[in-house]
Amino acid sequence: MDHVKEWLRILAQKLGAERIEAWIATQSRNCRPGYAGRLRVPFVMILPLKIYAVEEIAQGHVGYGIMVIFAAKTLGLGVVAFLFDVCRDKLMQMPWFARFYALVLRVRAWAYGLLAPVRLRLHEILVATRLRLSAYIGVGVPNSCANWS
Repeated sequence: MDHVKEWLRILAQKLGAERIEAWIATQSRNCRPGYAGRLRVPFVMILPLKIYAVEEIAQGHVGYGIMVIFAAKTLGLGVVAFLFDVCRDKLMQMPWFARFYALVLRVRAWAYGLLAPVRLRLHEILVATRLRLSAYIGVGVPNSCANWS
């Protein structure tokens, strides 16, 4: 998920969202912790896009509808990630949220540790496949998945 967040941040920079980001950050510093619940806003914002996508799918434009849903979800994820980064300090002032966030981080670390051997094995398979393909073709295969491990 962190790499998606980074891609979305690059997209926001290319679109010139720095001014909006600075304004939202200033507003969130001046509000009470409970007001940080505005993380729900992106879900409401993308609802019209989802309805439009379902309409397109119903009219037989399945591929286009799925692309619109994917774009809406990506947009929503990016906005939520941004708002969470901006509001994190305020949210952590609420004891129940701080406990919940700590639990989520522990579960995430546990899941990552559980999947680490699988990720390592997949990386080994990828490297072996790349070497075999390189030997078969006779040229070097680009190392496009170097950060898997």
